[in-house]
Amino acid sequence: MDLAKHRAMKESISLRNLLLLAGILVALIAASLLLSGTISFTAYLPTPKLPAVDTLKTAKIFVDKIINAIYASR
Repeated sequence: MDLAKHRAMKESISLRNLLLLAGILVALIAASLLLSGTISFTAYLPTPKLPAVDTLKTAKIFVDKIINAIYASR
């Protein structure tokens, strides 16, 4: 009986890991499609009242601030 429980537990752990990997893969594919502009959620979102900003420029500024903060803390 212990061997059967151990085998069932081992199979459930491997199934959980498989589902986790599948979820990560789906998230990576969705992120790459969103970043490439293949799919867009803008059709489902209300129109923004603020002016649109360049996301790459904003991301670069954010990363530069993080890098500057790291160098300043040394």
